[in-house]
Amino acid sequence: MHQRYKKDQEARKEVERQRRREEKAKKNEELKEKIEETKEKKEKKASGELKEPPMMDTIMNFLGGFKLELKRIHIRYEDDYF
Repeated sequence: MHQRYKKDQEARKEVERQRRREEKAKKNEELKEKIEETKEKKEKKASGELKEPPMMDTIMNFLGGFKLELKRIHIRYEDDYF
């Protein structure tokens, strides 16, 4: 009985390992796709195919260092019943 339990545990662990490997592979593929999209956008921008609105670079540089921190938020909902 004890050996059977051990085998079941090992099988579960192996299934979990396989699931994690598949998740990592999927995330890696998604990251590769995003990288390729970014490279394509940069190439289009450099060649002039992708045009941004005027002043967009200035705005993005300004907002690049922008950080928003919220503390103590209180949301209140009222209607005619309450």
